Amino acid sequence: MTKQLSSSLTLFWAVAVPTMWLAFFGIFTIAIYSASRPYYGFVSASLLKILIPIVLIGGLALLYFTIMRFKRIDIDGEYVYATNYIKTYRYPWHNVKHIKTKKGLFFNKGIISLKAGGKFGEKLPFLLSNRRWREFVNEDIFGVSKFVED
Repeated sequence: MTKQLSSSLTLFWAVAVPTMWLAFFGIFTIAIYSASRPYYGFVSASLLKILIPIVLIGGLALLYFTIMRFKRIDIDGEYVYATNYIKTYRYPWHNVKHIKTKKGLFFNKGIISLKAGGKFGEKLPFLLSNRRWREFVNEDIFGVSKFVED
């Protein structure tokens, strides 16, 4: 039986928010470039044609290097399962170096460090579900709390 450690909001933050960002600003960029108006309100079209792609690409870069890195993490007695909702990989517990948690401003984050890098790299960041984390540490169902470093 596997147990989920990451928050259920991982899907929303890692997939839905970037998709909505790309859809909104992508369509807005196409609309600005396909229209032939000299001004949009008090802003010139030439300025907007420079500014909007910068906002689109800059926002996607920011999302990619922050929240799109989060993985969904499930565990059982033998393996740690990490998925980016496209591919899922499993890592044996003997490959796990430690699990750290960090308190954040908006949400808490967990990082699983691996001894040898896997398909997702040496670190597996995830949004921490406080309730599931407490259960994992307190109950220690699988006997793997020795990897936890707070």
